[in-house]
Amino acid sequence: MTYHNTPHRDGGPNIQMGSKQDTFFSALFNFGFTKYVTPSLVRVLYILGIVVIVLWALMPFFGALLGISLLDSLQDELRPSSAYGDYSPYTNYPTYGSELDSQIDKSQGAVAGYAAMSLVTGAIGALIQIGLLRISLEVLMALMRTAEAWQRIKQRHEAGIATL
Repeated sequence: MTYHNTPHRDGGPNIQMGSKQDTFFSALFNFGFTKYVTPSLVRVLYILGIVVIVLWALMPFFGALLGISLLDSLQDELRPSSAYGDYSPYTNYPTYGSELDSQIDKSQGAVAGYAAMSLVTGAIGALIQIGLLRISLEVLMALMRTAEAWQRIKQRHEAGIATL
């Protein structure tokens, strides 16, 4: 491992690189853009990105659960309340509530299927998005490291230690 803040073996000048000693705020308010903030933010951005992606992937599932609970409350609200049950006391025919119950039960089944499918597709989509987030942050870090390396080469060249 090479330490860039140690004197050159030929006795050359000590070049201050700065990326290891700089704090976040000194790099943030460096108006010459000679210090980079990105390396210190990548870990935080990755964690926040994962949290947002997982929450975004779970939204359809929670929406389906809300739909099931709304259908339950609708079913309870529309069910005829009578001391005689679902049947009218004047006829022996079932009331409209039983037909409505079967329709709501079918809808609940469809919403439950949607909830299960949203978990599967949400998990697959979240994995793909997390992978793309990781790749883009790695590319960003590679660009920052390349820029820092070119900055060190330039400083060595200006100090007369290295030739281009």
